[in-house]
Amino acid sequence: MNKTPEQMRRQAQEYRELHAHLTGSVLSEAIEQVALALDRSADALEAEFAGTA
Repeated sequence: MNKTPEQMRRQAQEYRELHAHLTGSVLSEAIEQVALALDRSADALEAEFAGTA
């Protein structure tokens, strides 16, 4: 995945907004898990950038 941390966080927010429009506990949980994974990826990428700067 070649996205910046900002792009990942924006995508995570888009998933959360999608979550607000859908119902169903299994689907809602899956969407939130994707958003959390994107946030974690953004954090890891920022940490990697900080370590090489």
